Amino acid sequence: MSNGEATWEGKAVSLGQIDGQLQRLWRAADSQWDGEGRRPDIRTSVLNLVVYAITEDCEERAAAAIEHLAGTHPSRAIIIVPGRSNDEPSIDARLSIKSHGAYAEFRQVCSEQIALTVHGPASQHMASIVEPLLAPDLPVFLWWPGETPFHHHVYPQLRGLADRFIVDSSDFEKPEVDLVTMAHAVRVAGKACAFSDFNWARLEPWRNIIAQFFDVPEFRPYLDRLTGLWVEASPAEEGVAHVVPQVLLLGGWLCSALGLHAEQRSLGPERFEMLLANGTRKVNVDIRLRRSHGDAPIIIRLQAAGDPPAEFGLRVDAKSGQVTATATLGSAEPVVHKTTSLEREEAHILFHELEMFGHDPQYEEALIAASNMLDPNYRYEPIKGSLLV
Repeated sequence: MSNGEATWEGKAVSLGQIDGQLQRLWRAADSQWDGEGRRPDIRTSVLNLVVYAITEDCEERAAAAIEHLAGTHPSRAIIIVPGRSNDEPSIDARLSIKSHGAYAEFRQVCSEQIALTVHGPASQHMASIVEPLLAPDLPVFLWWPGETPFHHHVYPQLRGLADRFIVDSSDFEKPEVDLVTMAHAVRVAGKACAFSDFNWARLEPWRNIIAQFFDVPEFRPYLDRLTGLWVEASPAEEGVAHVVPQVLLLGGWLCSALGLHAEQRSLGPERFEMLLANGTRKVNVDIRLRRSHGDAPIIIRLQAAGDPPAEFGLRVDAKSGQVTATATLGSAEPVVHKTTSLEREEAHILFHELEMFGHDPQYEEALIAASNMLDPNYRYEPIKGSLLV
């Protein structure tokens, strides 16, 4: 093992060859140690991370994120890339073992990465290729970067292997439709597989700021008097492409936290209007997507009835990430708090996701509530034969 990495590549290889070459790399690394200095490696995988990289860009994103994570989450990472569908069935493989810093006094932590390009009809049977390569008795995290997975032919196969299925709704072409499909997927999977979304992690600072408004005793009564949620954003601007699924999930979070459901909907390409209610209270939601030029801010306002009435606002600068939070009672001077919400890299968000080994009830409830806001029929079971089943 030189420079902390041992590698092997092969074309048209078998699964047996892949496993054999992994074992050879480990034996070679171990035999190079002469008993002096720090032992070169110790096998310490704590999880399996499977990535289905449907495009070259997705493969590069996954490889970059895994590179940053290897020292903190030693794992067997398997990146699957679908190859040419009209070729003969074959598998091309790239294997690597990397060491990452000292472990105890004489050892380093090592992790494995397996990159597979699967050609021809074999790409229809990804689960049968991946399953024999998984490190046994370890949880399986499945990360699907790129387009929504739920209509793809390999989705049910890979979901069947996963303990946790991770997506990024920023990549969804139609989030107002795809989030509803994902809610169906969560319901169908039940306890067998947990789901998560990078955008839920990105929302954490916003959710914390909104919750902190009502930690103040003076403002707490207004939580039960909310009458409106107003959002204005520019999803076309670079850096906030994920704002549409974010604000929909934010609305779902408020809806589930307050025990509301959608009674009326008016959904257009650039505006979502809804009336949320629970029999005793009503909250109007108005989400507007402006097609502006420049770095327009994201603006969120919560309105509450009372004497005096109250308004709570967030203004997020799309370029700097600065968040200005304001709370105003009637005509009084607003209480202003400023902070910075920096855009987190994929590796940082993936780190957070790999720390979670069970279901996230708050996320699932927000997703279901958002789906109810978008589609009155979301509770119905998927059609028989659906890929979700």
